[in-house]
Amino acid sequence: ADHVRTRCAELGLPGLAVAALGPEGVQCASSGVRSLAAESRLEPQDAWPLAGHAAVVTAALISRLVERGALEWST
Repeated sequence: ADHVRTRCAELGLPGLAVAALGPEGVQCASSGVRSLAAESRLEPQDAWPLAGHAAVVTAALISRLVERGALEWST
């Protein structure tokens, strides 16, 4: 949680949440606020609207695989 708080401050973000899967299961941490207007604390269990970003993240990951030669662009 301290690392998340530090990175949030370094990046100038109002809030940041992280989840990682390890041997002990899913570990979550958060820091900051949900909204600058409301100032309510961000919690690790808060829902995040990711649907609009899924295509961008998928394209970035596939681009990395193309760079490594694991995939090729095709039409």
